[in-house]
Amino acid sequence: MSELSIAIEGALHSADLVQASNDVKDLVCSELNKVDPKVDIHRTEYFNHTFVPDIILDWNDGIQREVFLRFLEPDLMSEDLERIGVDGPIVFDIGESSRSTEYSSDSPAPSVLERFGNVMMTNSEATADIRPERATNVIMNLVTANVLKSGRGEYLENDVRELLSTAQAGFDGVEALNSESVAAAIRLVEQRFDAGFEVRIERFLQLLWWANGGQSEAFPLSSLDDLTLDPNDTEDFLRSVLRGDYAINSPSFWSRLADRVSFDLLVGTGPISRSNNLELLMKHLSRRIKLSHASMDVVARQFPPDDEWHWSISDKFLTFSGADLRCQFTPLGNRFSQRHGEGVPITLREAKARSNEIRIEGAELHESMRLVMLTRLEADGADASLDSLSSLTSGFDDDDLVKRIMVRARESEITVDFDRMLLSSNPDSPVFTLANLAFTVLAAVKPDDLPGLILALDLDS
Repeated sequence: MSELSIAIEGALHSADLVQASNDVKDLVCSELNKVDPKVDIHRTEYFNHTFVPDIILDWNDGIQREVFLRFLEPDLMSEDLERIGVDGPIVFDIGESSRSTEYSSDSPAPSVLERFGNVMMTNSEATADIRPERATNVIMNLVTANVLKSGRGEYLENDVRELLSTAQAGFDGVEALNSESVAAAIRLVEQRFDAGFEVRIERFLQLLWWANGGQSEAFPLSSLDDLTLDPNDTEDFLRSVLRGDYAINSPSFWSRLADRVSFDLLVGTGPISRSNNLELLMKHLSRRIKLSHASMDVVARQFPPDDEWHWSISDKFLTFSGADLRCQFTPLGNRFSQRHGEGVPITLREAKARSNEIRIEGAELHESMRLVMLTRLEADGADASLDSLSSLTSGFDDDDLVKRIMVRARESEITVDFDRMLLSSNPDSPVFTLANLAFTVLAAVKPDDLPGLILALDLDS
């Protein structure tokens, strides 16, 4: 017997019936919250009443599901479900039938549930095995996290174990491109969940199949080509992958997935504070996504200090940060319109030290109360020297202040604004390029001190 079964049995033996009913509800509510931590759980004032649910489950997308606690007698199931089964409730058995993992072979339970195909029936022995945090891959996570919301039919102990093992085999199948294992997972999900969730799982498996290098026509039980998967499917898939605790250590997987991901799609999965899978994705995506603006900020150090450089997503920004620095990326320059005085102009001497390996196209300096704008009119091999800022600003004093410099990065011109600690690229530049400039020029971090992701300036000489 599970701990919950023992606790329920103890509560039911209380002499105070009102207290017993409250204790049982508390125990079941606590168990349902462990099965799905994201659901809001509401208790009614009734207990084991024929027509009124004992508990109501509420998800933030407007979906609700009623839960009826029952001393379930298999022979009376048909009559009971005639009263409550229309809207697809969860029937939670707290009676003697929950002491065993299966009903007897001559039980009417399976045939009755076939007549009420949207009803889910379970007990404490089964729910003890449904824990999303124990999932080892994205498919198992989705299955366990959606049992209460979308589950249908019997969920007894052996049913749950079969579901979890088949979900694991389905994930292994898409990694190995084994169509039989994938097909078995889809068939079982089709039997155990509502149609909407079955389609969702199939789309997830299809995306995993595609990202692992599988051909769309070889994917089982689907007439969908991978190109017909819309952005919502990919965003849903991406969100689950990035928020999962399980790493997918396949460079080819992340490379193929990166071909599908845009900036809007990526930030639409947020907020994501720390994710090993996000790090793996950004190794490929940082060179593919092109954006126009980046900001650099000094932020308060955490205690204890967190010096590990990492990517995150929040407030529709893609962020790269570590130690006391934070760099945020966006395609919308107006999001930085209120930035004033985050930085200060730097001396020409310091500007040279930070940028002597960058091709400088122009500079804006303050000298003796004057604002001087210098722009390279011609660019030949001689001008593209390592010390391009020195050649551009010859005749100026090293203590003169540089407010902005214009950098040539491949086909883009990037404005480095020291006063506002901003980068602006026209046209857009890869995030990798913006990140290199932000850390090495704006923040004066030496390339050797940057994390493994940012190794050197990604600029033309």
